[in-house]
Amino acid sequence: MLQWPRIPENVNALAQGAGAVMKAEEQSVERLHVLAQQIGLDVPQACVPGTLSNMILLEKYVTLIMELPLPDVCTPAPEYTP
Repeated sequence: MLQWPRIPENVNALAQGAGAVMKAEEQSVERLHVLAQQIGLDVPQACVPGTLSNMILLEKYVTLIMELPLPDVCTPAPEYTP
């Protein structure tokens, strides 16, 4: 499983000035470019802010799902019949 570096949600509060915030943003953009390159995706410069925003949002959802406690034995879901 691909492990992404975690960015604190309150990165602005944790930063000790604009330089630290800029460094976190640069790292996020760099990570976006690396991930895009790994899957052969070309992200135009105009799309980077929106793509980055969505990537960070999806990371939060992944964290929620991965931290969900599951029992050792799960019964299968019943078959869906519309």
